Amino acid sequence: RNDIVERTLESKLRSDVRISLKISRTGEILNIKTIGVSINNESIETFIDVIRKSGKFPMAPQGLKLDYVTFPVNFRNRG
Repeated sequence: RNDIVERTLESKLRSDVRISLKISRTGEILNIKTIGVSINNESIETFIDVIRKSGKFPMAPQGLKLDYVTFPVNFRNRG
């Protein structure tokens, strides 16, 4: 989603981070966690909050039989 990309760019991430997103078939964010990085970093916490507050993702296609999907996303520091 382009709106998430725009909002996360504004969050000024201080280091590269890999995030795991767990999204339900209805598009609801079920879980967000960092991979290989401590969440104690304030810029990462802010970054995750931006994603969490962004709302639902699009619904899954009707043919998808899974209740949710989990996928990693890499975000890079732009500093």
